[in-house]
Amino acid sequence: MIDQYELDKKFTCVYVGNIGLAQGLGALLDMAEQSKHKEVQFLLFGKGAEKDTLEQEAKKRGLDNVQFCGVLPHEKVFTLLSYAKMSFIPLKNSNMKDSIPTKVYEALGIGCPVLLVAEGDSCDIVNESEMGRCVSPDHTEQLAEVFDEMVENYSKYSEHRTEARKLMHEKYSRQQIAIAFEKQLHELLK
Repeated sequence: MIDQYELDKKFTCVYVGNIGLAQGLGALLDMAEQSKHKEVQFLLFGKGAEKDTLEQEAKKRGLDNVQFCGVLPHEKVFTLLSYAKMSFIPLKNSNMKDSIPTKVYEALGIGCPVLLVAEGDSCDIVNESEMGRCVSPDHTEQLAEVFDEMVENYSKYSEHRTEARKLMHEKYSRQQIAIAFEKQLHELLK
């Protein structure tokens, strides 16, 4: 996979997950088209109801920097995110402020900077990690500008890898959440 997609040679932005209506991945195509960084490759891994439509749209627009790569076995996600320079994680609806995609925890826990299209709790985590930026689903016209800023100032985000991994492990791992939940239950039962 590393050689196949030249992950060690190219600045790569990845999306891994369902390619359906709820993800709003048309915004990724707009971002790829509008970005001034045409050397960046955008790899989309997954399947879903919108895959064929988006793939045709990318071809129609001549987006040679966008590839639809099919389904990625879960055990390869770690390698992909370890080599990718950025993970694109969209939530199409701004009403999902309490929703935190597990992709956020995975990417930050591995040390991959995140460009998140969302508001609320998931943005708080990205901001706390200092490993990415958030754009509101209601303002996706800002994506290309935010993306370009992240590419141009990449070291600003990547220098927080160690701290982000530590944050995800110590505060947001399933084990830590289970411990906190158990503690809350004991307090309620007193």
